[in-house]
Order: sequence, then C-alpha cells, then structure tokens
Amino acid sequence: MLHKGSDSFTVEKPVEVPWQVVAYVLADFWEGVWGDRNQVPYSDIMAADGPAALLLLDSGTMGMHLTRMRQEHLIEVHRVARPWTVARNWKSKDTLLEAVYADADTDA
Repeated sequence: MLHKGSDSFTVEKPVEVPWQVVAYVLADFWEGVWGDRNQVPYSDIMAADGPAALLLLDSGTMGMHLTRMRQEHLIEVHRVARPWTVARNWKSKDTLLEAVYADADTDA
C-alpha cells in the first residue's frame, strides 16, 4: 500500500511469496501446531487459522505452492477420498531447509 495523501492511498499488487518461504512457514507451523503428526487434513492448511491464512494466501495460491512442494518431494497430497490429506516428507525444519537449499543450488 502506498500513501498518496492524508486521505487517500493506492493498493498495489503484493509481492509474491517464494515457494521456499511457504515451505518453511508450513514446516514451522506444522512443528508448532501439529507436532509429530505425519499427515494433516488439506482443509487444515487452508483454514482461517492455518498457514495459508498466516501468509495471507488464498486457496488457489497456496494450492500452487503445495503443488511445487509436491514436485520437490517435500510433501504428498492424498486426494483419493475425502478428507484430502497432506503428508510431510521431512523429519524436521532443518531437513526441509537442506532440501530447499539443495534445490536453490540446482536452480542457479
């Protein structure tokens, strides 16, 4: 948001959050809220008190980030039957960071 004057402002398009940041926030949230659980309902990630809302991401944008994390083998999304679930493929935030940095090295 830019301030134009004392009684007006302009709203600009927000900066896109990189998938790596979303992955780390998800891992941190998972550790703090869901602990050692390996799977959580997809809807919990999208909930008003979930990590998508924490990042102010709509469900479509968060879904795109989850797709990228799935492509990077950080998560698995199970959509065979409801409730859909997301399973983590990391043991800790540190192992997730190692995987993200390894991917960043190959992107460079």
